[in-house]
Amino acid sequence: MLYVGRLNSKKGLDLLVQAMTRVVSTEPNVRLVIAGGGDPPQFEERVRSWVRDAGLSQWTVLTVYLDESDKLRALADCDVLVLPSAAENFGFAMFEAMASARAVVCSDSLDYAGEVQRYDAGIVVPREPEQFAGAILQLLGDPDRRRRLGQNGVSLARRY
Repeated sequence: MLYVGRLNSKKGLDLLVQAMTRVVSTEPNVRLVIAGGGDPPQFEERVRSWVRDAGLSQWTVLTVYLDESDKLRALADCDVLVLPSAAENFGFAMFEAMASARAVVCSDSLDYAGEVQRYDAGIVVPREPEQFAGAILQLLGDPDRRRRLGQNGVSLARRY
C-alpha cells in the first residue's frame, strides 16, 4: 500500500495507521509506504510515533518527499494507493495513481470521490478505520479487481 502526500493532520494518517493494524492482522505480508514531508515539519514525528505505538514499525516505511521519478517507481511497485484525507480539492496523488493503473481507496469526503465511484476506479469509503481496512483487504485479496479498477482509473485520469 502507498500513501503519497504532505504529512499533516487533514490527511487522515492517524486513521490510516488504525486501519493498518486491522489489515496486518489478516494480511501479515502487507507493507505500507508513507511518502511525504511533514507540514509542519514536526508532524512527521507524530506519524512515526503513531506507527511505533501501534506496533506497526515492521510493516511501515516512512520516506521523505519523493521526486517525480521516485514517485513513479513507488506507484509502479504498489498494489493500492490509500488516501484517507478529510478533504482534497483535486488529490494529485490519487490521479497519478489512477494514471499509473493503480486502484485507490479514498475517503468519501474528497471532491472527486463521486467520480472515482462512477468510473469504478477505486473504493470510496467513510473516514473510519474499519471501512478503510475492509476496502484495503478486499483489494489485496482480489488482484483481478485491482487490475480492473486500475484500468478504469486510467480512463478517469485521462479526463482530467
